[in-house]
Order: sequence, then C-alpha cells, then structure tokens
Amino acid sequence: PPTFRTPCSNEDFAAVFVESGASGDASGRPLQSRTWGFKNDQGCTFHDIDAGDDLLSALLKAANEDQLATIQMENDVLDGMAGGLHCITLSVTNFLGKASDAETSAEFSIQKLASETPPPTVRISTPSSTTIGAGVTLSASVDASSVCSGEKAEYQWRCVSANCPLLGGPGAGEEYQSSVLKELTPSDLVGRVPPGAEYKFELSARMRKGQGADETVSDAVQVKQSIKFIGDSIVAGFTRESPSGDVSRGREDPLVFHGTGSDPSDPSNSAQPMRFSFVCERPDGISPCFKEADGGSFYTGSIVNGRQWHLDAAQFVEDPE
Repeated sequence: PPTFRTPCSNEDFAAVFVESGASGDASGRPLQSRTWGFKNDQGCTFHDIDAGDDLLSALLKAANEDQLATIQMENDVLDGMAGGLHCITLSVTNFLGKASDAETSAEFSIQKLASETPPPTVRISTPSSTTIGAGVTLSASVDASSVCSGEKAEYQWRCVSANCPLLGGPGAGEEYQSSVLKELTPSDLVGRVPPGAEYKFELSARMRKGQGADETVSDAVQVKQSIKFIGDSIVAGFTRESPSGDVSRGREDPLVFHGTGSDPSDPSNSAQPMRFSFVCERPDGISPCFKEADGGSFYTGSIVNGRQWHLDAAQFVEDPE
C-alpha cells in the first residue's frame, strides 16, 4: 500500500509485503543477487542500514544476507517506524555480474500517517483500458484496517487531463460520497470521448470522524490512473434493397448494392462520416468476379453517393459449362 496508519484499538498493524518477483534479467537467467537499501533524500525518512536499533534497517540487512525476494514488514517493524515517508530501494545483479543502474533500479515508497484522523488507504483497481461502448467502473480497493470504528471514509473521483469531457471536466469534482465506485456508462462516453483518447483520473479519499462540534475531517490522499478508451468494432452490412438470389445476365438496369454500417462509439457519425468500400469474392477466393477490361485491368463497378455500389450484370465472368 502507499500509506498505512496506526491500527485501530486492540489491533496490530497489518503486515506489509514488498515483493521483487518481477525483477529479472533479459536473458531469462536467474539473478546473481538482490540488494535492498534506502533512499534518504527528497523527503524520505533517513535510515542507516547498519543501525542495529532500527528494526526496518535490520530487516533489510537480513534480507540482503539471506537474498530474500520479498520483504515482510510485521507489527514490530511498522510500529517502530516514524511518521512520514519511507523509501526502500532495490538493485539487482545478473549472472554476468552487471548491476542495475539508477534508471533500472526499483524504488518503493510507503508513508506512515501520523494524524489522529488519517485518510483511508486505497488502491485503484480500475482497468487501464476499455471500449467506449462498454463503459467503465471507476473503482478502488480500501484497506479495511485503515478504517476504524466511528470513522467514515469518503471518496471523490475527478478527471484531471486537459480537455477531459467527463465528470465535469478538468478541475471539476462532484461531492464526496460514501461509495468508492463511480460508474461511467456508455451514454456518458459515446459521442463525447473520441476513440483512442486517454485520460487521467484522480481518486481523493478522506476520513470523517465524530459528530457535531467534535467532528473532524482528515486531509485527502490522492491516487491516479490513466484509462485509454478504445473504439468499438464497426458493424457493416447490406440493406434489404440490395439484390439477392439469381440475377439475369441480360438485365439492362444496374445491380445496386446499398451499404449500411454503425459505429457503437459514434452512433451519430459526428466524429467522422462513414465511408464504404465494396469487393466481390468467389468461393475459391482466387478467381475474379468480373471480366477483364482493356489494358489488363478488371471491371470494378462504380460507387454512387458514397454507399451504393452499381454493377453491370453483363460484366460478371461467365464460367464454362
């Protein structure tokens, strides 16, 4: 979790796990070593990994000696940590002895909340992409141990990207509510969100405690995630006016096929006019449908009004009997 708080009455801290299983070498071979450490600048709480009286430092030092892939921070370690931000680093060495550098090393930051009324601990669980026609539920998981008896967590979703047309637009925000879920239905997205757009959403969480004159409200904590909106598959078809069945080769009027289509992401066709193309295929997938014209080209018919295909029946290939 990004934050944790002093536990509720008569409870211990919930264990925190820092997992490094995603670390690896490009060759797929096992790593030679892992080295856990601390970042002590940019607002991070100072730790000396060799300090014996610092339980977190002792935990990381033991993990280096035993080459552990997972750090498990139990009640005594969490209780002994000072309030504020703690920054843990991880560097690895591959089988050739090459160590990760500043760009490829990992950093994990966790904040111990010292306020009497700290905000809840939340993690966004919304997918990173969705189709416009499916909609999306903005959601997050809430650490149960971060909400004690007599406290009420409140949540607010905002879209913070420039030109975002959702949730009132960038900078706007609805009232805080008790539910961490926010539904964006297809009707909220269709016609407003262009296919391929990506917007960043921010969840603010705060805690309310007490009533009346004794009521207190915590500062809000924010977590963010971007969501990409993918255009839905376009559906194409022929209208009932289009010819079907057997057709006389000697007919004089053209065969007229009428194309139709729909875009679930843009049903009004406001983003871009629907364009149609037509093709004739035979069962073998190779033989041409139409006769060869002068110059080696083949007859292709003509497209009228962008969605009608006019064909001369006499131009179809005659198969030998």
